[in-house]
Amino acid sequence: MASNAGWRIFLPIVMRLFLAFLLCLGGLLKAQSVSDSATPVRNISAPAGFKVELLYSVPKPQQGSWVAMCNDDKGRIIVSDQFGGLYRFTPPAPGKQLQQSEIEKVPAKIRAANGLLWAKGALYVAVNDYERKFPSGLYRVTDSDGDDKLDKVVLLREMFARGDHGVHAILPGPGNSLYLITGNNTEPLKTQTSRVPLHWGEDHLLPRMPDGRGHNRTRLAPAGIIYKVSMDGKQWEVVSSGYRNIYDGGVNADGELFTYDADMEYDFNTSWYRPTRINHVTSGSMWGWRNGTGKRPEFYPDTLPATVNIGPGSPTGTVFGYGAKFPAKYQNAFFILDWSWGKIHAVHLKSQGSSYTGDSETFITGSPLPVTDVIIRPEDGAMYFTIGGRKVQSGVYRVTYSGEESTTPAVKRTQSQDRNLRHKLERFHGRQHKDAVNESWTHLDHGGRFIRWAAMTAVMHQPVAQWQERALSEKNHNKRVVALLALCKVVGADPKNVTPEEPAPKIDSALKASIFKSLGQVDWSKLTHSSKLTLVRAYQIALIRLGETNASVKNR
Repeated sequence: MASNAGWRIFLPIVMRLFLAFLLCLGGLLKAQSVSDSATPVRNISAPAGFKVELLYSVPKPQQGSWVAMCNDDKGRIIVSDQFGGLYRFTPPAPGKQLQQSEIEKVPAKIRAANGLLWAKGALYVAVNDYERKFPSGLYRVTDSDGDDKLDKVVLLREMFARGDHGVHAILPGPGNSLYLITGNNTEPLKTQTSRVPLHWGEDHLLPRMPDGRGHNRTRLAPAGIIYKVSMDGKQWEVVSSGYRNIYDGGVNADGELFTYDADMEYDFNTSWYRPTRINHVTSGSMWGWRNGTGKRPEFYPDTLPATVNIGPGSPTGTVFGYGAKFPAKYQNAFFILDWSWGKIHAVHLKSQGSSYTGDSETFITGSPLPVTDVIIRPEDGAMYFTIGGRKVQSGVYRVTYSGEESTTPAVKRTQSQDRNLRHKLERFHGRQHKDAVNESWTHLDHGGRFIRWAAMTAVMHQPVAQWQERALSEKNHNKRVVALLALCKVVGADPKNVTPEEPAPKIDSALKASIFKSLGQVDWSKLTHSSKLTLVRAYQIALIRLGETNASVKNR
């Protein structure tokens, strides 16, 4: 009996091991059989009426794995190999595929581009070279002799970046400017101006737990940054900060900038997990990424809430659907790519107050479909996207619509008085102005989160002597708590962020006592819910940046 029982236990184990071996072998054989071909369209799904074409399977040994793309001014598409150079091609006619002989190698001596933008007759390139064979940073590539060959490379600014949280997409900005998107492992640059007040800190009253796997344990604020850059690369401004790993973004028909930020996969199912999310990139915004458990919850008054939470994923390329010959719903959608889950989401934004809300749907998905970038080509109104990255098999796809719905251009623009007010307050970001304090002070207790932020940011950019006493004695306690939060940030510094180059300011003991006294005089019963949260956070920042108070204040 004992012997039979042993076999009854042993045989199922052997069978399970044999089954696992067969499954692994089958997977390997399948991978080997398709290793030289991009994912077939039969493995890709799209909404009814949409057609997906595989135009080109990139030969990995010769052309690498493609991660970025853009249109040029002659109907061609320029693409980049993550660990190699640039290529250029004209899309084939409907129903046709690209041949390798039709892919032109761009002669410019540049590699490892993560971002491409054609503007003002030049190709702007964001290099993020993991292998450190070429300096990372922002470049301009042009045709030096009029032979239609991009061959002249000019470094506009070198940047230090580590891994795939580095220098990413380039977007067209307002006027003669660009937006440059960077992840949280890009060293912050010294800039001429900053719309974000330069008073960032970790700002944890209680000790945080760094990531248990060691990820970014020493990386401190300001984290990922979006810069506005002049076309000649000489003028730089910080527009927004506090991201984890933003890769791309887009400007909507109202002129508002949006981006798609990454989650931290190791945090999943913890209270500090933040899903991948769409953020409305307003002037001077700060999005609260800090390493480990230190991420700021959305209810903190010194960060801002997401527009749409998406869920687990790995954000890559994004594009608005403007110019696509798609139904109106999709012409106005913000398309975002998720590399790890193999999805293109369509995010539908709706104006709300001075910002937006929205929802999302899965537009295209496949297995495997490691999507890397996406564009709308104006010449044919089609969507083009690439798969690849991290040296996996790459391919180029085209998406067209042939259903019954109208594809007549239907770009939707919205008007908002609250948005106009926010823009008016944002005029004072990054500069001093005699009217800034008075015009902004009125809106410190505004019911709109983004307007309240714009007002507080405008005040923080002004000389503190102009508004310090006003903050301490403000009779409207809903305004007072916001003003005192701003004051604590401006006159103090988080010891964790102090460096020899940027030492902590000397704390005025009398001012410190006045701040704690003013906080203690706030009537809790007169505060709105958001103001109560602001009061608690103001106490936290005061204790972190100014130090402990005396016993009499503690006892109150």
